Amino acid sequence: KKYPMLSEPFDYTSDLKFSLLNPSSFWDQVSNKYNVKWDKKYESVLNFNNCTKKHEWFNGGLINACYNSIDKNIFERDKKDQVAFVHEIPIKKIKYEITYQQIYEKVTLVSRVLKNLGIKKGDFVMVYMHNSFETIASMLACARIGAIHNVIYSGTLVDTLLVNIEDCKPKLILTSTFCFLMDETPYYYLPILKSALDRSKYKPLNVIIFNRKDITDIVPIDIEIDNSLDWDELVNNSNPLLEYEPVEADHPLYLIYTSGTTNKPKGILRETGGHTVALNYITRVYYGLDDGDTFFTGSNIGWICSHTYLVYGCLMVGCKSVFLEGPYNNLSNDMWGIIQRNKVNAFLITPSTARKLRKIDPKGNSTKNFNLTSLSHISIGSERVDKSIHCYLSKLFNQKVIIEYWQTESGYQMIFNHHQIKMKDNSLGKAVPGYQLRVVSMDPNNTSAVKELEPYEIGELVIKLPVPPCCVRSLLNDEDSKLYNHRYIKYDGYFATGDLVYYDNEGYYYFVSRVDDSIHVGCDIINCSIVEGEISNNSNINDCAVIGIKDEVLTEIPLVLLVLKNDEINNGQIEQIKNQILTYILNIIQIGVRFEPIILIVNSLPKNRNGKSLKSLIRSIFNGEKHSIPSNIDNINI
Repeated sequence: KKYPMLSEPFDYTSDLKFSLLNPSSFWDQVSNKYNVKWDKKYESVLNFNNCTKKHEWFNGGLINACYNSIDKNIFERDKKDQVAFVHEIPIKKIKYEITYQQIYEKVTLVSRVLKNLGIKKGDFVMVYMHNSFETIASMLACARIGAIHNVIYSGTLVDTLLVNIEDCKPKLILTSTFCFLMDETPYYYLPILKSALDRSKYKPLNVIIFNRKDITDIVPIDIEIDNSLDWDELVNNSNPLLEYEPVEADHPLYLIYTSGTTNKPKGILRETGGHTVALNYITRVYYGLDDGDTFFTGSNIGWICSHTYLVYGCLMVGCKSVFLEGPYNNLSNDMWGIIQRNKVNAFLITPSTARKLRKIDPKGNSTKNFNLTSLSHISIGSERVDKSIHCYLSKLFNQKVIIEYWQTESGYQMIFNHHQIKMKDNSLGKAVPGYQLRVVSMDPNNTSAVKELEPYEIGELVIKLPVPPCCVRSLLNDEDSKLYNHRYIKYDGYFATGDLVYYDNEGYYYFVSRVDDSIHVGCDIINCSIVEGEISNNSNINDCAVIGIKDEVLTEIPLVLLVLKNDEINNGQIEQIKNQILTYILNIIQIGVRFEPIILIVNSLPKNRNGKSLKSLIRSIFNGEKHSIPSNIDNINI
């Protein structure tokens, strides 16, 4: 009998077919092909119980993610003198580099510090630091000894930090003195951390403070935190920890909180074995990265993209990663300059950054002064991508820009427009190998049954079980499954994504909206994302949001917030634009009642640090409901 094999070189159609036909054999071959280091080989690739729907990947195996990320490059690939990470601070015109050998040495010293402080396998360690080599070393040091790292976004404020501390109960917290976040004003960590700890019922054993000395013109804040220790003193008085702790395949590598568009982030636990195997595959086939290539994203290390690719994915492949601290001083010049001088091969940009770029450089003239020929892969993701932004970037780079769809829960892309896939307007692309995607709804003729939908029928996107390795299977503190039922139990035998989509006859998927992103006008339901997509096609609109606000007669009416491309227009032009949008909306929304949308021009929309609009916050404000400004808001001064 002839068994399928992983394609070499990568062939999308072949690998997708293989992964669906025999997922066990597929992922086993991935592990073997990319020489994933197992300290004890797994006894079975996949255990899946059809009755309970419980499943385990690489059961019986022992592995260490730090070895597979760092030691492997030193001892098996001889990459010790190659640059592993580049730290850019545009507002200070500073660039730091660190080699594989140097980051390895940092990791082994921090690992020893953690060990000396009694941190052991299974303990939670919170990392609340600036984007830096020390942050990355802290992540890998935790992985080295089997502790579970929880990297907090650099700009997290007191309330969210307090919730996270009491949720994961870290035995140790690592922090910095300051960072650059929104501008050149230093963002001080210690007052925020002290306030959170003073209010918290749970207290960590210790807090390690990294006192930054690289920026000499910043005045330090003198704040005492109980049981605090100095990073440099600990590291300088430690010997490197050369050994590492093999852990079970399902042992959590890290805890990460979702971006929280509903203001209720969930703590996701990522398993070590599946994460390591999956990233060895997807980093290569999706971004096209190979040993020695360079990846760049402006994403904070506290976000899933940087966990997945900037740190672990690139290290496992043997790449160089470029990351930012603080904002761009000049968006276009700084961004293109970073790509040019670092010879970036793969670049990930968010729609929010792209909209800012389009506003200041609508014709893309700034690229003419830079050599961007190193770029072979450009992705846009983290929120819905409207057609106008995608067209702008495609013309700007004069090459295919790939729209990516995934979630913090999935760990890596679920749908993509790979270079081997023909691009279709407004499509997210096709399923990533490993994902058995379906579009479903509850069967109207049998309310206990799930109906898989046909092409062009709108329903919820789901993953047919078992989910592939790396996709989340557990949440922190969710023993009674209250939070997780809506994912694994909503549809029997499927993992629910919470997104409405449809697919066409060729297997291309099209995003419609979040399941809950709709408003009720009389007896009719209006899908906000569809309306927003149409509005975004207007040449005057840079960004928009449609929200339902309370109405005594119709239940809700649409509130439309518009961000213009050009701020310098007169009142007459503004009224003309608003009338255009009103006509758009009334033509798009064909319902059985008369209604009058409220249309407002705003400077910007409130968004979280991941670029997603905080619609629930906007809705609460306009409905006069009690609300609080979430600490994950990106633009608090709008």
